[in-house]
Amino acid sequence: MRNSREIKTLVSDYERNLSSGQPFYMDASDLIDIMDYYMNRHADYDAETCLRIAKRLHPSHPEVIITQAYRLKEQGQWEAARQLVSTISDQTSSDVLLFNFEYYLSILHIDEAFHQLADVCEKPSQLSDYDLIYDAAEILTDYGHSEYAVVWLLHLPEDYPDRDAADRLLVENYLHLKENGKAQELLTKILDTNPYDECAWVQQAEVHYENKDYNEAIDSCDYALAIHPGSHEAVRLKTLSAAASALWTTAIEMGKQYMKSYPTDYTVPLTLAELLSQHGRHEEAIPFYEKAYRHIPHEGSVFSRLLSSLAHSYAAVSQPQRVLPTLTCASVAGATFAEIHLSAAAILFDERYDRMGVDTLHKIPLGTSLEEELVSITSLLCKYQCYDGAKELWHELIDMAEKKEFRNISPYLAVASCRLNYSSTQILSLLQQAFQADPVLTREMLHHIFPRLSAEEVFSLFGQKNES
Repeated sequence: MRNSREIKTLVSDYERNLSSGQPFYMDASDLIDIMDYYMNRHADYDAETCLRIAKRLHPSHPEVIITQAYRLKEQGQWEAARQLVSTISDQTSSDVLLFNFEYYLSILHIDEAFHQLADVCEKPSQLSDYDLIYDAAEILTDYGHSEYAVVWLLHLPEDYPDRDAADRLLVENYLHLKENGKAQELLTKILDTNPYDECAWVQQAEVHYENKDYNEAIDSCDYALAIHPGSHEAVRLKTLSAAASALWTTAIEMGKQYMKSYPTDYTVPLTLAELLSQHGRHEEAIPFYEKAYRHIPHEGSVFSRLLSSLAHSYAAVSQPQRVLPTLTCASVAGATFAEIHLSAAAILFDERYDRMGVDTLHKIPLGTSLEEELVSITSLLCKYQCYDGAKELWHELIDMAEKKEFRNISPYLAVASCRLNYSSTQILSLLQQAFQADPVLTREMLHHIFPRLSAEEVFSLFGQKNES
């Protein structure tokens, strides 16, 4: 394997040949190394150009074909990639076996995947067999099959040349399986042998973090950063550990450092923002939420959670006018108009912006709302004791209930009618509907208004008023 200096020399020769505009020749393995160099630097156009040249110069070379196949796989073209791999003359080569192994894993045909490597893995006899086992364990790890990966890694001999890498991969899988004790035992062995192993110190920090030993996690991160100051994993874990320990100055400083180096990673600013807001530090949390919002995929539950948390922080720092516009963004993740307005109202009520909360609920078109949406509206108003401040909304809900048979909102309407001093006739009518719909909930809600009266006594009370 070439070192970085040799690779750079190779790339310089290639680029000089390319810029000359004259035909040139390079070995297939050289071109593959050059293409890997470009891919590692996300120079996709240069990588594709190099691959085209390799295909032109070495159309039947197995390394070129397998590289082209993996490029197709990354584009989601598995079948085209398989067709290409099938043209390689030696179908028992390690590259072909590993490609087919991954293909079957990708379609959840685990037994067929293992069958691809059965002959080699059952009786490994040479270094290349053990390399194949290690590579297969890496693929198993990527696909989340940590239990199988551990079994395969334990087959590698103690004197395996890449023992350090194998042990680190074993630790990674122990961590996936929450077997922190085994991970710690192996890490102690690794660090006793090589105390300058930056990756092992990062994994040690991860074990401490998972065990909630945050100060020890910070110490391990510091060791990793002393070895490699640019270790993004060490900075990430130190940020999260400092935040979990409420060491806010360190957490914010490290978080900013991490985001400067990895501006598109939303996970660290989101986690840091959530920890800050959980401790009531909403002013400091907001910039991190906003940073995460710019890079998080606008879909799924994590995106919705971010919007909700950010909206809550805005309300907490006296910016309630930003709550609804923020939550409106959830529509791209499939949230309905009613869901967005209900969520906004809940946050506004929670921060005691009751008038804004009621106005937000009033924007929901009641006439076309589903019954479960109306239940959410009425239950929210009752939860936050919004009666007098929401008289108009309650009137509309009660009027609508007379025209439509929405039984499940009856308990809430009955309670509101008591709170708003409706006539005894109306209250009795709504109470009867409420007891028919949900007697348990109705009794529970009436108990909060009339703690010393039974439900029967409440009926009697309004019955007497009605007679008088």
